[in-house]
Amino acid sequence: MALTKIPASLLDTSSGFDLQGNITLGDNEQIQLGGSGDLAIYHDGSHSFITDSGTGNLRLQGTNLALQNAAGTKNYFLGSDGGAVTLYYNNDVKIATSSTGATVTGNLAVTGNLDITGDINSYNVTDLDVTDQTITLGAGQTEANSGGSGIIIDGSNASILWNETSNRFDTSNDLKVGAEDGGQFSLEVSGGATGTAEGGELRLNTAADYDGTYNHYRLDVFEDDFRIGRAGTTDITINSSGTVGINQGSPSSTYKLDVGGPIRSSGNAPSYTLREDDASSQTWLMASYGGTFAVRDTTVSGTAYPFQIEAATPSNTLFLDSSGKVGIGDTSPDQKLHVNSGASNVVAKFESTDSIAAIQFKDPNGEAEIGAIGNDIGFYPAGAEKVRITNSGHVGIGMTPAPVGSDTVLSLYNSATPRIKLHNSTTGITSGDGAEINMSSSDFILENREAGRVRFFNNGSELMRLDTSGQVTLLGEGSSHAYTVPQDQSLGYTNNLNAGSFGILHRAAYDSYITGNSYYYRTGGSSSWRAKYGGYKSTVLGLLNGEFSFDCSNAAPGSNGAAVSGLANIVKINSDGISMAAGKGISFSANSHAAGMSSETLDDYEEGTWTPTINTGSGSITLDSSENLASYTKIGRMVYITGRLLASSVSSPSGSLEVTNLPFTVLNLGENTPSSPVVINLYNLAANIDGQINAEMSTGNSILIRDNGGTTGNVQNSMASHIGNGSRIGFTAVYVTSQ
Repeated sequence: MALTKIPASLLDTSSGFDLQGNITLGDNEQIQLGGSGDLAIYHDGSHSFITDSGTGNLRLQGTNLALQNAAGTKNYFLGSDGGAVTLYYNNDVKIATSSTGATVTGNLAVTGNLDITGDINSYNVTDLDVTDQTITLGAGQTEANSGGSGIIIDGSNASILWNETSNRFDTSNDLKVGAEDGGQFSLEVSGGATGTAEGGELRLNTAADYDGTYNHYRLDVFEDDFRIGRAGTTDITINSSGTVGINQGSPSSTYKLDVGGPIRSSGNAPSYTLREDDASSQTWLMASYGGTFAVRDTTVSGTAYPFQIEAATPSNTLFLDSSGKVGIGDTSPDQKLHVNSGASNVVAKFESTDSIAAIQFKDPNGEAEIGAIGNDIGFYPAGAEKVRITNSGHVGIGMTPAPVGSDTVLSLYNSATPRIKLHNSTTGITSGDGAEINMSSSDFILENREAGRVRFFNNGSELMRLDTSGQVTLLGEGSSHAYTVPQDQSLGYTNNLNAGSFGILHRAAYDSYITGNSYYYRTGGSSSWRAKYGGYKSTVLGLLNGEFSFDCSNAAPGSNGAAVSGLANIVKINSDGISMAAGKGISFSANSHAAGMSSETLDDYEEGTWTPTINTGSGSITLDSSENLASYTKIGRMVYITGRLLASSVSSPSGSLEVTNLPFTVLNLGENTPSSPVVINLYNLAANIDGQINAEMSTGNSILIRDNGGTTGNVQNSMASHIGNGSRIGFTAVYVTSQ
């Protein structure tokens, strides 16, 4: 309900109307001002209204007038007394007035005519959009006075102005006509009269040069050709076939580019591209990269440069003559490939990322290869390796790899019978002639297939001979005895070997005999049975005083029955058994072995007892010596230990518990130390153990006993506290020693 009358008794007219609190009106109830309610303020439930329905203007007056959102956080309109009027979009200034005009921020879209009587001055204006309408410059002027109308960009000395006198637009800078995004260009120059060869021409004039004359450059159409040239010349021609001619007045239609003179391309990586328009779309790029000329295949993925020439490459590096011969470092090749390395002794290098780098030779009947296998050379007839020469100078024939052994110079292999055949002009050259060395199964065979002898030489002198009857004759002492017939020791010669009665060897000077299979060596008045090689360093196998021994020495043999000095007893067999010298042992090298084998010699066996001790983290445990029992067995480097301990007294033990004083040191390889099996038995403990017991061989040369405290995956060093008076510890372990 509208408030229409206030009783006069409630009004204090002397000081005005003073209302404390709000005036609350319901929806559509109005505050009406004026004699006829000309100004109404109300809310209809959806919108709020200030309605002026009387005469005159609705005036909102204030020093600064702001129209804002309900929260007072964003401006819609802001007017300042004697200053600017500003319109906002989402609190951003879009139109702002000033003493000189107005500033529009952003695009100005005009759907009607835009009539401008003064200049259009733009500053920080993004676009001026005029939709399907016109902008008239110099509106209302006569044609004679229209000169000078145009566009001026202040601050850059740039302008486009109409020149009425010359009937043209004058620009103070360059003029670009066209579309940025591939649209049609809108600059058109018409040609001459219909039926003439000359077409339109676009001329670019230069300023006056030093002699006061002007030069110009032109773009024109002549017949069907588009031409670009200087005054009086044609530099570039594009004909109706799409051929571009440079310095060619009539370019050939056979080519797309016809150049009359050299071509130069420059830049960081100048290039020239060749592309096939068939299904392959094969593309080649000729370019200069970092001073290197390269031909690149850009069709394949990645970067492929099949051909490159480095800067400063010497003259005549590659030369192809008219007969198809190729010279590398040579301009007069006399073969299909002629390589001249000059002063370098390495003429060519062939390299492969495969395991073999080979050169192949082929004729109408087959092919063969020579290749490098690492630092070795291999020969491959018909593609299969038959010969290899290693970088150590070893030669293998018929085997791959070859040969075996660091001191093996030549090895021959054949799956049946490898043979070396020897022929000369006397023997003939058939398979049954000459001599041969071969290997048949496990037998080594030295064979003379001629009716002649087999003779053995050393240092240029013959030492032994095998005749056609099978008799073997050794050279006599002093090289003075002939090889006529085999000799018997009864003739008194120093060295005799009679093949007919093999086993009879007589060395008179040393009183030594072989009779049957026995070699008797007498020395110092005592007798012993020995086998002795006395020609060089000494090796003796003998039986003396009930002891069989194998001895060796680097000393020269004695003379006249004297003992050989410096013998080392390698192996002895006596009443105590078999004994070996230090560092020696039983070798199993004849057996197959694993890839990581480091030794096949068993060099030690030992067994005995030892005295364990107990270490704790703190406190102490005293062992009963009468119950302190432990034994060991050592085979090679493997140690087996077992023992039983009795605690006779304890003194507050806690922390770690270790069995120490092992008979041999535990092998310590850090993280690579091998695991060792350990079995622990505990009896009469002072306190129960919650969880599992863990025992391991410690690289600190002990058996470390730990518990997990009842927690899975947890290991604690607290076992010592479980040991009391009368507690027993039993253990068995196998470990590898470093000794």
